[in-house]
Amino acid sequence: MKNIFNNSLLIIFIFIFLSSSIIPTYASEEFLPLQSEVPQVSEGTPVIEEAQLEETPVTEETPADPSVIEEEPTTVEESATEETSVDGELIQDEPVIEEEPVTEEEPDGTSKEKAILIDINEGFDGTITDAGYTWYITELDTNQTYSLHKVGGNYLSFYPDNSTEYEYRSDYSSNTSFDFTPINIGTYYLKIEGSSGASWSLKSAEAGITKQTAIPIDLSNGFEGTITETRYTWYKTELDANQTYNWYK
Repeated sequence: MKNIFNNSLLIIFIFIFLSSSIIPTYASEEFLPLQSEVPQVSEGTPVIEEAQLEETPVTEETPADPSVIEEEPTTVEESATEETSVDGELIQDEPVIEEEPVTEEEPDGTSKEKAILIDINEGFDGTITDAGYTWYITELDTNQTYSLHKVGGNYLSFYPDNSTEYEYRSDYSSNTSFDFTPINIGTYYLKIEGSSGASWSLKSAEAGITKQTAIPIDLSNGFEGTITETRYTWYKTELDANQTYNWYK
């Protein structure tokens, strides 16, 4: 009985001992403020209150109108070629290829299509091509007789437009003169024939070189003259019928 009492006292003692050592520790941790957190205010020191921070008002978002749906912008990809739609099917157009401008060839006289433009009234100098001939193009009038003097080359032929046959051909001579009155009016082609690379010229005939340019004279008074470069000279005069004329040359 005594032992049981002594054991009960021992248990109570141990319980009291443990309670006195554990409980103050929890109390100090849970309820007692730390000495560093509590500022010591001495007498006469003004107390500075902490500034209160104003809370920023929260702006309420306006609820979106469910009936209005903002569409995202549609991005259209660039395409190198255009596309067309036929019966709902997309057909890609072929790229347009720009044609290079056709450069017209300079007239060189090797054919009627490349005939060299001239003014027959002003005269000109030319060269016979490697083909042995040269084509020229000019405008002529039916109401005019053209007295011309050719130097160089052989035949000189006149072709009406759209004709393959010549209307007039000069003598086969490198130095000749002639009169030509066109039957047609408008465009004529001239073809000079001769040696390849040979030079030639055509100009209006001087006085006395052709019949059309014959020099007027009076045989009753006599006269003096000069032979032209064509080795002859044309003259014209008025004579009476039934009269004999005597002169000395």
